[in-house]
Amino acid sequence: MESFIWPVNIVEAKAIQMTLRDKVKIIPFRKNPKFIAGVDAAFFEDKVVGVACLYKYPELILVEEAFAVLEVLFPYIPGFLSFREGPAIIGALKRLKKERLTGQMQCRDYLLILLKLIE
Repeated sequence: MESFIWPVNIVEAKAIQMTLRDKVKIIPFRKNPKFIAGVDAAFFEDKVVGVACLYKYPELILVEEAFAVLEVLFPYIPGFLSFREGPAIIGALKRLKKERLTGQMQCRDYLLILLKLIE
C-alpha cells in the first residue's frame, strides 16, 4: 500500500477526503471487542497534543494511555479537523501496544484516517 502523505492545503485535503469517502465502511462488529480506545487532541501555541486511552471492554477499565506532541501542520478549517488533529492522534495510537489493537477503530466524525490506511 502507498504511504500516506498529509496534505498541506485545503485542495489536497479535499482530494484525500473524496478518495477516502468511498473506502469508509461502517459495519457492526462480528463479536464484541476486548479493548476500545478513546482519542482526542488539544492545542497549545503551535503544538498539537494527541492522546489515546485504551480500555478493557465491556468493563471500561483503563489499561493504557499514550500521547504524542507534534507541530501543527494544517490550519483550522471546519470539516477538515482530521488533517489538523490526525497526525498527533495517530502518533498516540501507535504508542499503544500493537497486539491489543485490531485495526478496526470507531472514530469520532467517522473520518479520522485509519491507522491501517497509512502504515
